[in-house]
Formats: sequence, C-alpha cells, structure tokens
Amino acid sequence: MKKKHSFAGNENRSQKKNNTLSVIVKIIIIVAIVCGLYFNSYRFENSIALLAVNENRLADYTSGSTVNLTLEVKRGNGNIFTNLNTLEEIDTQVSIINSNKIACNLFNLDCNKFDFYYTFDSEAVILKGPSASSAIAILTAKTLKKEKIEYKEAVITGSLSSGGLIGNVGGVEQKIRTAEKLGFEKVIVPIFSSYNITGSEKIEIIEAMDVIEAYNNFNGKPYSIKKTELNKTNYELAMMQVAENLCGRSNELYDMIKTENIIENSSLDQHLKTAQKAINSSKTAEFNNNYYSMGSFCYNANINLRMIIEKEKNLTLKQRIREMIYLRNEVDDKNIEISNQPFLSSIKTLNDFYVYIILNDRTNEAYDLLQKPIEEYIDYEKRKAESIDNMTLQKDNNNETVIINYDAYIEHEKSLAEKYEKSYSYAIERFETVKLWENVIQNDGALISFNDVKIKSACNKISKEVNIKNQLLKAYNIGAFNEDLNKLNIMAETDDSNKYLCIYSGIELIARMNTVLNSITMNDSEMMEYTSNLINFTYSRISINNADVFPLIPYMYFEYSKDLAEQNDYASAVLYSNFALAYADINIYIEPINSKYDKLEQIFYNLFKMDILSITFVVCLLLIIGFL
Repeated sequence: MKKKHSFAGNENRSQKKNNTLSVIVKIIIIVAIVCGLYFNSYRFENSIALLAVNENRLADYTSGSTVNLTLEVKRGNGNIFTNLNTLEEIDTQVSIINSNKIACNLFNLDCNKFDFYYTFDSEAVILKGPSASSAIAILTAKTLKKEKIEYKEAVITGSLSSGGLIGNVGGVEQKIRTAEKLGFEKVIVPIFSSYNITGSEKIEIIEAMDVIEAYNNFNGKPYSIKKTELNKTNYELAMMQVAENLCGRSNELYDMIKTENIIENSSLDQHLKTAQKAINSSKTAEFNNNYYSMGSFCYNANINLRMIIEKEKNLTLKQRIREMIYLRNEVDDKNIEISNQPFLSSIKTLNDFYVYIILNDRTNEAYDLLQKPIEEYIDYEKRKAESIDNMTLQKDNNNETVIINYDAYIEHEKSLAEKYEKSYSYAIERFETVKLWENVIQNDGALISFNDVKIKSACNKISKEVNIKNQLLKAYNIGAFNEDLNKLNIMAETDDSNKYLCIYSGIELIARMNTVLNSITMNDSEMMEYTSNLINFTYSRISINNADVFPLIPYMYFEYSKDLAEQNDYASAVLYSNFALAYADINIYIEPINSKYDKLEQIFYNLFKMDILSITFVVCLLLIIGFL
C-alpha cells in the first residue's frame, strides 16, 4: 500500500506539473496573439490645414489658400512615408522628417514604435516645405497623443528651428488674410513677424516663439515642459581645468611681452588693450563660476598676445614659413591620430562625440591656417625665380649688375611675413586648445553608436536641412552663407571627405542661419526682449530628458550666451543660444543608445510600455482567460 500510495502521489504531482505548464504556455500564446492583434491593428488619423501662397514671376505673394495634410499613424518601426506627387517643393519631405523628429523629442514621444503616413490633398498649390514645419510638428504630436484637431479652430505658419523654435517665413500677411477669409478662429505666426494688419474682429492673430506655445493654442490638453535642474558638478570640473589652463597660458604669454616698448595707439597697443580687457572679463566669469566663458575670454586674450609676440620676433618670410611647416607637421600628426580607430574607440557617449567633432574642426582649422600660406609661398618662390630669370639687367653707377624692381620683392616679402604672422598666431593658439579638449573626453553621458555609414547619413541629412534654410534666406535676398554652404555640399557629396567635420560645420551653419532667420525683422528694442526670452527658452530645451545626463556642449554655449547678454552683446548672445539649441538636437541625425535597458529589456519595454494599460487590451485579455 505504501508503494502504491507513493506512485500515485508522484503521478498526481507530475500531472499537476504538466497541467500548470500547459496553462502557462496557453496564456503566453494567448497574450502574444492578443498583443500582436492589438498592436498591429492600432491606427489613428488626424488632419491639419496648412497655409499656402501663390507667387508671381517676381516672387511676390499674390494669393493664398490652404492645403490639407493628413497623418495616419500605425504600429511600425519609426518609418516616415509621404505622397509628394502633387507638390512642387521636394524639400517638404526633408521638413516632414525633421519636424517629426523634433516633435518626438520635444513632446517625449516614443515614435520608434509607429510608422507615419503623411498625405497632402490632391489640389495642393505651391507649398514651401519649411513654412509648414511647425504645423507638421503639431500634427505629429496631436496624432500620437490621440487628440483630434478641430480643423477650423486654428492654423499656423512658421518654420521650425532647433529646439522647437518657430522661425520667420515669407508671405505672413497674405497667409493671415487667407486664414481670415476661410473662417479660421485664430492664426498663429512667428513672433515679431512683419505684416501690415493691426487687428481684426474676425480672426485672432497670435505671435508665438515656441512650437509648444503654438500647440497649446490648438484644442486639446495643454502640454508643458518641466525644467530640470542639471547636475553641473562634472561639467564645472572639466571646464574649470580647461579654463585654468587657458588663463594660465595668458599669464605666460603676457610675461613674454615687453610692454614698455609698445607705442601707445599702435597696432600692438590695440592688441594689448584687447587682451587686457578679455583677461578682466575672464576674471568676472570665474567669479560667477562660468568656466567656459572664462576660458573663451582667455583664448581671445591669447590670440592677441600671441600676435604681439610674433611681431616682436621680426622673422623673415623664410623663417616664418619654416615655423609654419614645423607646426603644420605637428598638427597633421594629431589629425592622423584622432582619425585612427584606437582614438575613435574612446568615443563612447554623446558628450564624447560633441568633443570629437570639435577636435576635428580645430585640428583642420589649424592645418588650413598653416597649409594655405605654405602653398602660397611655394608658388611665390616659383614665380619669383621665373621672373628674375626673365628680367632685364642693367648697370648701376658703379658699373655693377642690378635687377630692376628688386626692392619691390623685398616689400612684398615683408607684407607676406606680416600677413602670415596673423595666420600663425591663430593656428598655434587654436591647436593649443585641441590638447586641452582631449582631456574632456570622459565617457560621461548617453551611450552612442556610430560608424562610417551613420556618419555619412548624418552629414547628408544636415546638408539637406541647411539647403532648405538657405531657400528661406533667399526670400530675404541674403546670400551671406553661400560660400559655407558650397563647402558643406562638397563635403556631403565627396566620398573621401571628413564627414565628422561635415557634421560640425553643418550644425554650426544651422545655428547661424537660425540666428538670422529668427531675428531678421526685429528692431533693437525687440532684440533685447527676444534675447532674454531665448536664453530662458534655451535652458528649458537643453534640459529635456537630461536629468541624469549632462548636455556638455549645449550647456557650454548656453552659459556663454548669458554672459554675452549681460555685456549687452545681444546679437552674439542670440547666436550662441542657437549654437546650444542646434547641438542639443544632434540626436535628430545620430540617435544615442538607450543605456537604461539592454536588448531583452528593451523588447519588453517597447511591447508593454503604456499600452499594457489600455482598457481594450485588458478587457480582451480578461475575456479570453475567463473563457478558458
């Protein structure tokens, strides 16, 4: 009996175990099926009106209308699809992609789980892609938040700059009148836009600086960004080290100068006074713990002090070129070092990547400052030899042979030597900063993965965006960036070009263009108000999703913009705020790795985040389990 009882007990336990395992397997299968059905069937559709204008042959805005843009969102992998068959402006597709990325980042949306289908109506007229960017971002955010836009309630026109800043566009007055004519309740335009409409009883005109501000003027739940207090400890330590080294160098260079020999009001005196002013500014920045500003002021001082030192050397042209060749070789060695895989392997985080593209720029800038004069000198020596051989010789009063115009060569060489003093001074001080910035690579921040394909893709994306912005600048007859734009396009199109330098140059160019586009219509009093608002705006943007990861370069430029504003240099303050915003949006082109989850955790995180709480999902799951 005892043995039979034991056998029966084992049999029952085995049967229970098999039943339990069977139930678990069934539940897993059912959950997987329900998840798959639910996720694959997810879709949401929304529409927004875009203000468009007609132009005559003189590029004057003659009339306006609206274009209907519909967005359908389905479960997917972050792909973006558009129908561009009826549009004359192909740059609209690039604007859609950028606006989508900015909206996803700004509104903290997990867009990698969805595919986006943007569809324009078949009667679309000329639609300038950049002018629709703000509307596209709002449509993207509203659709993912499942908030239906009330079509005639509001309409917006405005380009979209880094951080969600709304930029100027053309034809604002015509677009306002079009919105009023078509019965919209309110029209949102970029702040400080130029239009000759003082007021209207039929439509409310709202000037907005920020796409979130514009978003909240549409129906639905308001959205706000929580400002995060950034932990600056590691940043301040790194910047303090860079600044102290730069300012220590200022003291060393200053001690090398015999100030008593400098003539008052001479060019050397101007360099000395500029350096002294910069050193004083650095001390103020140090008192305020603004170490990047401190270092920047000392760097400016170093360039001016270096020019005095090089002038006092009184080198001949050949001696100057010899120094330049020696420094160029040193710079070239560093350029090769940072381009090799061992150095690239040390770049592990987004902050490291920021520093790396800066190193690329500074080594290349120093190299160009040296290489161009060297090439000019070689060409000059060749031409000089040929001209001397062909010169007519004559006898002087002592019956000795002389060369006609020999004095002209002496004067020309003297002017070249003076010209190259400046190039050498900039190059050597620029190269000194490379050595300091290398120490800032500390593997701190969000992990990033990149290779030649990703870097090339980022370069191309940035180049396309810059070309779109240039189209807006053309509307204001501004061609100041044409030369830089051509260089960027060549880098993007040439296979063996430095793509890291392309990314750096492109981001800097985006910031400079944004500065012009967003402030072009402002007067001095508006500029002062705009600068103050922009600095606050910049801090809120660079702190998004950075509670645990300090945004090194964006904060560095933000800090400097504050110091410039306090010195009433509003134009430069706006420029550096735009630098900060442009760098903060670098993840639009190169996405960092989410280090919070490994691959397995990320799968479950993406599968169950938010939607696991869906009422539909829970009800279906309970019904199936109850049925079993």
